[in-house]
Amino acid sequence: MNNKELGYTFDLNNTYYGSMCIKYGNAQIVKLGKKTRDVYLVQGTLRVKGYYTSTLDGYCGNVTDKAIREFQRDSGLTVDGECGANTWDKLFNS
Repeated sequence: MNNKELGYTFDLNNTYYGSMCIKYGNAQIVKLGKKTRDVYLVQGTLRVKGYYTSTLDGYCGNVTDKAIREFQRDSGLTVDGECGANTWDKLFNS
């Protein structure tokens, strides 16, 4: 999945990135109001899994927050809307 207009690309099969997210997940928390490259990754991964259907914009607004919460609920995680270490782990390993 690529977004060349923004100059950022990523591969959802990149297991190295997934393991780094798990290792450093608490430092890479995606939550409401954040605008980072990690938000693109969360949005893209949630899109592939059927939770996110909006534009990949790198901003964690209400639509992204809702998708994170739905994924957390369906994955048996604490539903807090924050993509931290446990949510990163489930995103890449479920």
